[in-house]
Amino acid sequence: MNKIMILLVALVFTSSPAFAFFTNLGFETGDTSGWTIDKDYSVISSYTGQFNNTSDWEADIPFYGDYSLLLGSPGVGNEYDHAHQGKASQIAAISHADIVSGLDLYLEWGAILEEPTNAVVHTKDEQPYFSIAVSSSDDDGATWSSLYYANQYANESGLTYLGTNARGASGNIWYGSGSTIIDLAGLSEGDLLKIKLFVRDCGEGGHGGLAFFDAYAASTQVPEPNTLFLFGAGLGGLLAFTGFRKISLRSVI
Repeated sequence: MNKIMILLVALVFTSSPAFAFFTNLGFETGDTSGWTIDKDYSVISSYTGQFNNTSDWEADIPFYGDYSLLLGSPGVGNEYDHAHQGKASQIAAISHADIVSGLDLYLEWGAILEEPTNAVVHTKDEQPYFSIAVSSSDDDGATWSSLYYANQYANESGLTYLGTNARGASGNIWYGSGSTIIDLAGLSEGDLLKIKLFVRDCGEGGHGGLAFFDAYAASTQVPEPNTLFLFGAGLGGLLAFTGFRKISLRSVI
């Protein structure tokens, strides 16, 4: 009897619901399964220098678990073959299990962008660029509402200076990053959730851009009162049934 009680308690307080949204959210399969990917990308397990003068720099590269996504074309200077870009996206539906578990979406990104310093004038729109957008829809994708948006140009303030690229078209190399926790409490079962990532080299094709992304979903909620009530009712029924069996056996004996 005691063993049955212990097992039931363990099942209620340690079981994880089958979260339905976002397949391979953190790239822990070591690939991009579940994602729509276009152009240049790779799944990485560690950071290595992608630009000149950044080989010893590893700070702030997002890693939840063992893998994260790198968008853009790796390479010294990232300026060969011109005009690299990378895109990644995924759309998923919110399930009942996601809602009752009170899931939050944790995400982190980083972008290495090379600011052109050569004689060619680059407008803002020609700078290396990164953007990330998380949005939701309650009407099968006809209209999307923004939950999180961030973007970064190479020549904007607030970036970390990493060095100067001396190869080919010269440029200052900068790193920007961001992280957020998105509360999904306002969503309903069947709503759609979308993540879109984009990074590109400069418009003239000679200065590089790379982006890193990783995410996961987690819940810290304790079981709902209804769940605890059902557990108590079931346990009470089990106790009553066990007591009844004992009485019946005694009456037979």
